[in-house]
Amino acid sequence: MYGSTGFIGNRFMQMFGKDYNIYAPNIDQVDLLNIESITKYSRDVHNTTGIDSFDFVLMCAGAGVDYHNKYKMMEYITMLTNILCVFRDKKIIYIGSGIDSGYPEPLGKYAYYGEARKICREIIDKFGGQIINLRVFGAYGIGDNTEKFIPKTIYNLLNNKKIVIKNNNYIDFIYVDDICKIINLFMSKEKDIRSIKHGLVWDSGFKGSFDVGTGSLTKLSDIHNI
Repeated sequence: MYGSTGFIGNRFMQMFGKDYNIYAPNIDQVDLLNIESITKYSRDVHNTTGIDSFDFVLMCAGAGVDYHNKYKMMEYITMLTNILCVFRDKKIIYIGSGIDSGYPEPLGKYAYYGEARKICREIIDKFGGQIINLRVFGAYGIGDNTEKFIPKTIYNLLNNKKIVIKNNNYIDFIYVDDICKIINLFMSKEKDIRSIKHGLVWDSGFKGSFDVGTGSLTKLSDIHNI
């Protein structure tokens, strides 16, 4: 598992860490921008534990929140391609973003981030191996960045501070625990997935991009008025 200290990854570890034998290297142990570093870590795990392979590779890692930095955002692409090269014959779950199609708002300051995520989605959709891209929309909840809209709004309300809404957009918000439950579904209910329509079965080439949201849009000002 990569990105276990991030927002979604950390919450997944809290909720389901005891249900799996998880190897979750930190940034000091593995540099996802260096394919040799990823390969070495996998080899070291094998040498120290005897484990020949992983059942799943869960990719939750990101490139930070410096959205104005084009080159920093392009690191998403490098990390993904490195993971695909090293684990090309494994089952990979990649945590992507709904912003890869310009949703939920005009990209604006998120243009580089959105473009990088779009390229990642296109790579995944054309990849011949077994990988799914969970296109997460407006994630929020425990461990979220305190500068994001929902935690910032709660903080300002509790401290009698002014709430500023620059773009009163409609967002499909989804709680982080629900995202983790969806990840767990794919990992722990693999056999049950066979009964789902469209033939979502790993062994028959389960791959592609899937939206992760509630299907319901909420206007930002409505949250402020709750």
